Amino acid sequence: MLNHLYRYMPVTRWVKRLRPARILEVGSGWQGMGPYVARNFVGCDPCLTSANRPRGKAFFMAPVSGSACDLPFKSATFDLVVCLDMLEHIPAPLRQQAVVELERVTRGTLILGFPQGRRWARWEERTAVWYQWTGRPV
Repeated sequence: MLNHLYRYMPVTRWVKRLRPARILEVGSGWQGMGPYVARNFVGCDPCLTSANRPRGKAFFMAPVSGSACDLPFKSATFDLVVCLDMLEHIPAPLRQQAVVELERVTRGTLILGFPQGRRWARWEERTAVWYQWTGRPV
């Protein structure tokens, strides 16, 4: 959980500073930033279905099942959109589309966090090989 704390620490500062009325986290999973910001927010992730909902509450989160490449929200709906460590899970050719969607639903601030650098480039190459080997689109 320590890595989650470090991941969300900057976000908690932005939430306090901006005081957004509507917050969206894309790629939230079932918990997302809830335990760290203690504010109501919408979490959007393909895994958020009633079939795989864990027991207990979702820490201030209103779960919505959806894809970052086709977000199920109207344009300019959220004052703050957060997307941390999610883009690397989308095939490289679709990442631009995901970022365009994130921008579309944002009417205020967009916070993006993702791996970068030489070590990440090697991982990206291995991931592309895996996509090709499994027959998934790259």
